[in-house]
Amino acid sequence: MADKNNGNGGLFFVGVLVGSAIGVVAGLLVAPRSGKETRRILQKSARALPELAEDLTTTMQLQADRLSESARRNWDDTLIRLKEAVTAGIEASQSLATDNPFPDSQESPQGDNQHSNHY
Repeated sequence: MADKNNGNGGLFFVGVLVGSAIGVVAGLLVAPRSGKETRRILQKSARALPELAEDLTTTMQLQADRLSESARRNWDDTLIRLKEAVTAGIEASQSLATDNPFPDSQESPQGDNQHSNHY
């Protein structure tokens, strides 16, 4: 459960960054400023974009690493459970085989010949 919460926090952070960038651009386009002033603000914002992109890339890489680690742990847990299930199945079949080695017959390995040579 903790892995899911960590993933949501990272996605929230990415959403905040993207939403902030969109909000800044929209605000600049509708603000009542002169063209020269708006261009100056846009230039400052454009200079900040590489840093924003780097932050976004770093966050996405961290999220990918977390997801990869989580998937690996889930895979390892699944393999362990699968091995345990196979072992339990083998033990159960061996237990049945030793309890009644000739399931077609109550007395002898050849039975009543009704079930022999069907293969």
